[in-house]
Amino acid sequence: MNDTKKTAFPLRLINLFFLVFIGLLCLSLVVCSALLAFQFKNYASSSDKYAEISRAALNLQEGSDYLTEQCRLFVLSNEFYHLENYFYEANENKRREKSIERIKNVDGKESSIKYLEMAYQKSQELKLTEYYAMKLVVEGNHFDKDPSKKIPEEILNVELSPKDKALSDQYKISQAWLLLFSQEYISQKHSISALKSQAISEIFEYQEDTHQQSFAKLKSVFIHMITSISAIFVFEVLFFICVIVLVIHPLYRFINNIKEEEKLSNTRTKEFNILGETYNQMYEKNEANEILLRHKAEHDELTGLINRAAYNKLKKALVYTNTPCAFIVLDIDFFKLFNDNFGHSTGDKVLIRVADVLTENFRTTDYVCRIGGDEFTIILTQCDKDESKTKALIEKKLSAVKEELKKGTPDYPPISLSCGIALGTEGYSDFLYDKADGALYRAKKNGRDGWHFWEESDSETPEF
Repeated sequence: MNDTKKTAFPLRLINLFFLVFIGLLCLSLVVCSALLAFQFKNYASSSDKYAEISRAALNLQEGSDYLTEQCRLFVLSNEFYHLENYFYEANENKRREKSIERIKNVDGKESSIKYLEMAYQKSQELKLTEYYAMKLVVEGNHFDKDPSKKIPEEILNVELSPKDKALSDQYKISQAWLLLFSQEYISQKHSISALKSQAISEIFEYQEDTHQQSFAKLKSVFIHMITSISAIFVFEVLFFICVIVLVIHPLYRFINNIKEEEKLSNTRTKEFNILGETYNQMYEKNEANEILLRHKAEHDELTGLINRAAYNKLKKALVYTNTPCAFIVLDIDFFKLFNDNFGHSTGDKVLIRVADVLTENFRTTDYVCRIGGDEFTIILTQCDKDESKTKALIEKKLSAVKEELKKGTPDYPPISLSCGIALGTEGYSDFLYDKADGALYRAKKNGRDGWHFWEESDSETPEF
């Protein structure tokens, strides 16, 4: 009995122990809630940076592509407003410079900043080539002698070589065209793109690591909170009734919201409201990230063009446009021979080459798609109501594509295409595709390496 008395604990002390222990657990619960809210904020901040890099990278590429596009359009079309667009982008919008600054402000490796600076330096050097080409076009068209044309100082300060200055007007324009479509110019553009991609890739990798670390901390705090709540339930049932109302119930509601991919709703607990607001901000940011991921899902992995799934959605959307458009179906002539004679890797290079040339020569408002194998389609929107103007525009672009693809490389011989074209007055329809397919048959029947516009007489064309 004496031994029993010695081993027994006073009930009051045990109760006090429970109360103290539960008090400590409650304090731990409050701390965990605050930490959870803090970690959610860190996680949301990491998501913001990730989204900021994505937007800046997209703007950087768009700004760079826009400058190249306007410079080339000025050389090809000799329309002065392309020169004005170029310098407005370069001196006013400055999307490239602003995007680079935004990317530099995001945490990353030192090497990524170095790659960005190298890319920018190379782009500045490449800009001198563009200035020189535009100078040739300005003199070739005598824009510098037209008082209504305000020539930028950058162009006026360019000095042509004696050899180029002695060229005729037409040859100056031709020389400008050769500069901007030379293999050297294209290689420099690819080198700049590679440096930008390397820099952005390293920053993304760094931010992804930070993102994962933030999520791991968030998960750890979350687990500690569950443990504290469970301990309170075990030690005091009555006390846990209050915990159910203020903690467990909203917590499980949050879990269900997360599982159902819904926003978190308000609760009676301040800390959980902070958690819910932080999570909801993160939820909205993640929706923006999902848009970028869907972009990847809708584009062909090899060529970067719109894939067949996205093309099918695009067709449905264009049915209701009720505006003039044009539809082009094209195949690579004898593509099987590239694979058979040079290997599938060379066939892939041919597909990429064709995709790049089509993208470079058609407008940003046009849709260039790869719908399978060596079959490509191009949907031209915002076409002129005058079909003769639309045909002239298409022939000009296809001629440029043809000339560019005739330039062979050490990896493969010149490439040729067969194209079928159909014009529509009221948006896209399956009949438009059938007409373009019939025109493609005619183009192949006529010896390939060319194009054919669908005519009423083609309606009796048998299937190819």
